[in-house]
Amino acid sequence: LYDVEVHAVEIEKKIIEAAPLFSKVNYASYADPDLDIVLDDARNYIATTDKKFSVIVTDVTNLKYKRNPYLYTREYFEIMRGALSADGVAAAWLPVGGLSFNDLRILIATFDGVFPHTTAWYFTQFPTHFIILVGTPGPTRVNLAELGEKMARVERDLQSLNVDNVYKLASMLLLGESDIDSLVYGAPIHTDNRPILEYSDMDLYNVTDVAPNLGRLMKFQQESLLAYFTGDEHQLAELDKHFDLYTGHYLDYVQLYEQQRLN
Repeated sequence: LYDVEVHAVEIEKKIIEAAPLFSKVNYASYADPDLDIVLDDARNYIATTDKKFSVIVTDVTNLKYKRNPYLYTREYFEIMRGALSADGVAAAWLPVGGLSFNDLRILIATFDGVFPHTTAWYFTQFPTHFIILVGTPGPTRVNLAELGEKMARVERDLQSLNVDNVYKLASMLLLGESDIDSLVYGAPIHTDNRPILEYSDMDLYNVTDVAPNLGRLMKFQQESLLAYFTGDEHQLAELDKHFDLYTGHYLDYVQLYEQQRLN
């Protein structure tokens, strides 16, 4: 691992035991002394630990398993917030395919209700079925030069994903804070006592293509995403080109899906 202390919470013992079988892809991180693998329920762990974390990531991305929505309630996100340090960052991976757009709005609204400075990110280099919500203690502002320096520390991993420059990473920003606010306006909240997502239409989980919901998300892309970054004139111009490039790719993908669906 990279000179950081990591606590990974896994509820299934067999997953932990199987880690050595995948050492080529996990770089034998399970043997790293800086990695603490905890056999526990994630929600229970952060609710009971005395530790404070600089980053907490929840990465359950399939809601067809009916207890998974338990890790996306308002109360769970409040527990996350309580376990973060004062400048800590929360992140949640959300499915884009396999659920209705209304359910996706509920997920995002619930996270945004606890972390009001929320942005949404989508991987640019190949199709994925999830977005990542990032909640920060204040408005997001990313210095491109500093981001490039930090990327150099994890260069090997990023190159394996074809993320070989700062603009590819920065242009993964899909929705800004105001975009998110418009998206979730009026959406209900998923709570422990009113677990809306436990009663979603199961048939939708078999519709795995992300294009329909990705297209709907992009309709809320109204603000200038460049405003979330600082850099010199050349850096911002280059980032703007990448935003245009990937936005075009997304729109082409959605259009192709619609054409194939009609044929």
